Amino acid sequence: MEVLKLPSLELQFNVSSPRPQFDWHGADLFSSYRILLFSYNSKGRSEPVILEAVALKGVAKFTGLLKQTLLGFNL
Repeated sequence: MEVLKLPSLELQFNVSSPRPQFDWHGADLFSSYRILLFSYNSKGRSEPVILEAVALKGVAKFTGLLKQTLLGFNL
């Protein structure tokens, strides 16, 4: 799993796991991220599945209480 900060695409986190379970702590809740999930083996790396976790800005933050769980981390 790779986590890139948007819009700069700066690498924030990179981890491998023998199981499809990942933990990432320390995300800035006011930033947006692109999460790339992929697998690899002796034949190479798969095409990534791309997820985007987008932080709400301005007034949108105050329209209601929202708690989402994405891949085991609370955003």
